[in-house]
Amino acid sequence: VSDNNRPIVAFVAIVYEVPFGKGRKHMSNAPKIMELFLGGWQTNGTYNWMAGQPFTPSYRDCNADRDTGWCRPNSVGDYSVAEPSQFGWFKTTSAPLTSNLQTDGAWQRPARGTFGTVGRNEIFGPSFQQLDLSFFKGFAINEKHNLQFRAEIYNATNHTNLANPNGCVDCPGVAGRIFGAFAAYVPRQVQLGLRYSF
Repeated sequence: VSDNNRPIVAFVAIVYEVPFGKGRKHMSNAPKIMELFLGGWQTNGTYNWMAGQPFTPSYRDCNADRDTGWCRPNSVGDYSVAEPSQFGWFKTTSAPLTSNLQTDGAWQRPARGTFGTVGRNEIFGPSFQQLDLSFFKGFAINEKHNLQFRAEIYNATNHTNLANPNGCVDCPGVAGRIFGAFAAYVPRQVQLGLRYSF
């Protein structure tokens, strides 16, 4: 499985022109003061949801065993948890695996010089979701000149997108825990602008 594989990706985009004001269904002949505040609005939105990215579990002292090139433990049980969270994304060991073929919970340290049985990129991390919104308001100055007010909100719900957890199954204090945000995570940002077209 590729490092960038996301088995499910959903993207929705909407554009809606509010039906009030000059040239629209309602209030097309409204007084100028009403047109100024209520007419010419457009709303836009994009919603992006993606399943988590995969990662490969490892174990603490793998450098002592790793003449085979890989650093994977043996999977000897169900390592999934009922409700993954940033404090525990998968089942970990109760103590470090200090000797070869030592088993603790769902994990075993492999024999020296052998591949661990857990698959490459076998576990998937947190999903990603983001809602972006924008509101545009047009002002017609004359036939050739237009002004547009823009309010753009990135990550409108301020949802925190988490990074993958620490993949070490037997590292005390950090095993299976998440300590940061996804690299492309953007906290809520709002920007206002004016666009002059001529």
